[in-house]
Amino acid sequence: MKKSYSNSFEIPLILFAILIASLWQIRWHKNIQLEPMVEWEVREVLAHVDSSSHYYWPDQYPNNLYLRILQHDTVGFNTFAEPIRRPFSACWQIEEDVISILGSYGENPNGFNVKIINKQAKAYYINSFQVYDHWYSQTPNGPLIKLGRVESEKTKLILNDMPSKDNKDTLFGFVELETAPIYWLAEPSPLDSTREKIEIKMKCYFKAGQCEEKAR
Repeated sequence: MKKSYSNSFEIPLILFAILIASLWQIRWHKNIQLEPMVEWEVREVLAHVDSSSHYYWPDQYPNNLYLRILQHDTVGFNTFAEPIRRPFSACWQIEEDVISILGSYGENPNGFNVKIINKQAKAYYINSFQVYDHWYSQTPNGPLIKLGRVESEKTKLILNDMPSKDNKDTLFGFVELETAPIYWLAEPSPLDSTREKIEIKMKCYFKAGQCEEKAR
């Protein structure tokens, strides 16, 4: 009697087909993951955020603020374990070949800005330093910068789809960013020599329409 090998090959072939199907659904664009199922994850997270308060603009919705700030390597502020509910809005736009996604908490510019160039994402933490006239440097004794954003050293971005001029649907996603150390002046004066070492980590689940279509 001849031994049949059909069953021994059947299971590996099925597993291989499942793997190929999974890789087709989860597409990677350098450091961007395209995963349609993230939409449902965002909807689930936002559905459990308390919305029993007044918000400033019609385009805002309640969202959790996940933010950790290290001061001189010690945790000075951390909401990862118990996120704080804040009014939030987000939008995306395309200018030439650059896709920008902007998310902002509350009235002050505290949030994130993601720029996608050649399918590569670069994220920035948007802070209130510029509003309050603060300065910082990228090294302990480096030149001082007055700028309302800090570039992320590590970025994770998951989108349900890649925004395009032909795709005007609501964008759903998750972003996580972590900055390199910056050295911030505690007093709003570039003459003050006391600098505080700061490291920032943030993550956010978001939904975003096109910026020009936001309600004001």
